[in-house]
Amino acid sequence: MSIIEAPSGTGQMKHWASLRGCNVSQRAIRFVTNHHGGEEIEYGEGMIAWRVVDLAWCSPCQDAARLLKNEADNADITPEDYNERIEWQLLERRETNRANRNS
Repeated sequence: MSIIEAPSGTGQMKHWASLRGCNVSQRAIRFVTNHHGGEEIEYGEGMIAWRVVDLAWCSPCQDAARLLKNEADNADITPEDYNERIEWQLLERRETNRANRNS
């Protein structure tokens, strides 16, 4: 998981790069093809470390991270693994939709 800056705004908040993040995180999502021909998710530009330390979290991102942690705890896996599962499910749905359109 990474932390990103908003492409606009005051620049005084940090945002969680996740499918569960705020509007800034959602707008930063890009689907790219990796060197194996598969699709991956990228989340905009990462934030440099000294800025991460100095800035407060965006409230919706903070709430989303708390919710994801609770869901991961209920699934008895780490938040990182739970977040990865969510990403893989989205990528699988996109692949299925592409296959259905092409058939």
